[in-house]
Amino acid sequence: MRPRLDRGSLVTTLLGFNLGIELTQLLVVALLMPSLLVLAQTAVYPAFRIGPALLARSSRRPGCRSARR
Repeated sequence: MRPRLDRGSLVTTLLGFNLGIELTQLLVVALLMPSLLVLAQTAVYPAFRIGPALLARSSRRPGCRSARR
């Protein structure tokens, strides 16, 4: 049988989990932002920016239409 949490414990647990996720996202952005700002000043940046977009576009499933027509 699974242990049940009362309403207060559930709210506290969910709040703690969500705050942990948000803080981790902020940490990742804070760690990556300086490198991305330096990269944006280089000649490699356009290829770095456009390359993944082209890959994402080419990996679309056949028959899958976009919202724009």
